Amino acid sequence: MRRISLAAATRRSRGVPAEETRGGRVARSAGTVAGRVVQSEGRRTAALMLVLAAAMTASTTVAPPAAGGAAAAEARRAAPRSLRATDRATLHYVSSSVNVFYETGEASGTIPGFMKVHMRLGSRFSGEYVIDAKGGSIHGYGSATPHGRGTYESFAGTIVVTGGSGRFAHAHGRARVYGTFDRMNNQLKLHTTGTLYF
Repeated sequence: MRRISLAAATRRSRGVPAEETRGGRVARSAGTVAGRVVQSEGRRTAALMLVLAAAMTASTTVAPPAAGGAAAAEARRAAPRSLRATDRATLHYVSSSVNVFYETGEASGTIPGFMKVHMRLGSRFSGEYVIDAKGGSIHGYGSATPHGRGTYESFAGTIVVTGGSGRFAHAHGRARVYGTFDRMNNQLKLHTTGTLYF
């Protein structure tokens, strides 16, 4: 005599085929597995989104300036600038006293401006000058050795920049100077080449 389980008997009493009941369990089991897969995929997607968001935040975050950044920038601004300058000037007689001539004229070149010179003539030429340039002025002194005793007397020497005003307030430097002095018209021509720091 075939034994019938209590569950099978119950199903039969309810009119539910055994195959349908087994199919329901399989379906529920598959649904549960699918749900777990979806949940797992959801967690992985959320984790990936968090990683991407963190990476984007890190890439767009501006790092704060280094502690010494401001000090370094200030040091660069405070450091003197240098300028290799070549200039020419033709000066004209204004007045004189004994062997001291006062002459003025336009200077052209790297630092154009209006130049004023007090020059002493003798076995050596020496004097002081001021150049009124754009944004400030430059002043200093110089000396040169003359050559020849004709109408046009050439000379060569050195000029020194000792200071200034405006953007040249801290100017200093040294340059070679050469030129000619026209004793007939008391006209002075200068050519200078050197480095200016300011």
